[in-house]
Amino acid sequence: MTPKPWFDNVNPNITKKHIGDQMPVRGGSFNKISRLWRQDIRAETNAERQFLRNQKKVEQEKANEEYESEISRRL
Repeated sequence: MTPKPWFDNVNPNITKKHIGDQMPVRGGSFNKISRLWRQDIRAETNAERQFLRNQKKVEQEKANEEYESEISRRL
């Protein structure tokens, strides 16, 4: 029977995944990175949507001002 390497017994509660010959990693690391990445994308998307909503409001206000200005010139 071959002896286990000392690092296999450091924390047996951590789930390890082997990817090829790479070092084992914590199972939650990829989930955490993925979650943070999704949060970042969601925040960026929400910021873009808010920007577009604000731009639409600005354009509508500008159009209203031009319309009102046009009407006042006619009177």
